[in-house]
Amino acid sequence: MKAVIHCGGRPALATMLGEDAWPLLPVGNRPLLEYWFELCAGLGIQEVRLVLGNGAEFIEAYAGNGERWGLRLSYSFLKDEYHPDCFLQRDPEQWRDGLLYVRRPSFPRRLDDRQAWKDFATPAHAASDANGLICRFRAGPVSAADAGRAAADDRPFEELGLSIVPLDDVATYYDLNMKLVAGEITRYIQPGYLARDGSCIGYNVVLPPSAQLLPPLLIGNDSRIGPLAAVGPCVVLGSHVVADRQCTLDHCVVLDGTYIGAGVEVRGKIAAGARLLDPQTGAQVDIVDPWLMARLGRGAQVSDLGRALAEWPLAVLLVLVQALPFLLLYPLLRACGGHFHHRPVHGRRGRRFDFPEWQPPAAAGGGMNFLFLLLGLDCLPRFLMAAIGRVWLCGHSPLSAPGENKLLTELVHYHPGALSEADVRSATPQSGLREIEARYYARIHSIAGDMGLLLRFFGRRMIGAVTSAEDLHG
Repeated sequence: MKAVIHCGGRPALATMLGEDAWPLLPVGNRPLLEYWFELCAGLGIQEVRLVLGNGAEFIEAYAGNGERWGLRLSYSFLKDEYHPDCFLQRDPEQWRDGLLYVRRPSFPRRLDDRQAWKDFATPAHAASDANGLICRFRAGPVSAADAGRAAADDRPFEELGLSIVPLDDVATYYDLNMKLVAGEITRYIQPGYLARDGSCIGYNVVLPPSAQLLPPLLIGNDSRIGPLAAVGPCVVLGSHVVADRQCTLDHCVVLDGTYIGAGVEVRGKIAAGARLLDPQTGAQVDIVDPWLMARLGRGAQVSDLGRALAEWPLAVLLVLVQALPFLLLYPLLRACGGHFHHRPVHGRRGRRFDFPEWQPPAAAGGGMNFLFLLLGLDCLPRFLMAAIGRVWLCGHSPLSAPGENKLLTELVHYHPGALSEADVRSATPQSGLREIEARYYARIHSIAGDMGLLLRFFGRRMIGAVTSAEDLHG
């Protein structure tokens, strides 16, 4: 017996949810294709043919030879303009021993906890809807003509304990994920560690003590939840997701590689990168501000060469402009007790060096320190490090060595900066915030964003100067 899964086409659901081919769409934090592989193994089918079209290279790279599922995978290609049944008609003799044929994007939903089917009746089992055949299974001989249609004597899949769910719209997709997180995920191989409260947590997940988790939950691998975040109930959180501090996630689906900003609330929606979808109406909204929602994909990166060409001359200019006032003020502040504390960090390309951080003097040097900070002179040594190539001009806060060595190996890209979001915050950072910012910046950064950070830094210094002056005269 063999299986044929038609993976081509670009259905509307896949287009709305992102760039992945439909077999790789995550359902309950596992690619849809995996559920079909799991079913094939349960039915005793070892030979599976994937008919590729759109996204062929990504599907083949993911599935490989099928060894992970105990299957033997082979591949064919059919242009998307051809009818799916054309492949079956090429060599009908291949299906003489039986066939499981998946024609359209669909999910093999188990109606109970059955894990395998040993005996099959001869009549075929088929699932169809108004748009035609979805899936067909027959243990006995089947012709190519019969495989592509649902005959009158075909039995429903319910007799096998299955319900084939066509994935044609976001409402069905959302409802399916909610069923899985509510408890049906136990009928399949779980995508992580299953707890007694119905939560399934993946690997390498950061959960700070101040975060509030309300089961049931499905959380994918390599995800990070910020301090004071409220997640649950009934939340499917994909892999490589960053849910920032004080955000609220409730009865929602967050797809892989999505950033949810600080304080953002997502209730009853699907978050796919920078896109928010309402499963009830099908409406979709693309979020422009990357600090509210963003896709943490590699496609958003800018080349290091481009950043160097744009930012290195600016770092040199800042050093030249600040050099003279620094030489005048620093000796006076040093005499009052001001100094630079050096923190061992990992620089660009992992090279270790001491990162200078300003320690202000006692009250005796308050006026001079005020001017020193106003001009941003406390950052001059950092700008010098950027000019000589030890750090970028803008990035995330450099990771401590050796305290954050593990995080360094987990980042997609490491971009330590002379300036970071830590330099524009007025409040003391909460635990875990530096790690979240590092992971966020590693996935989403741009020259425009770096320039915005630089302007916000000097703008905040000017606003702080005005506020301090008013306090002195008040």
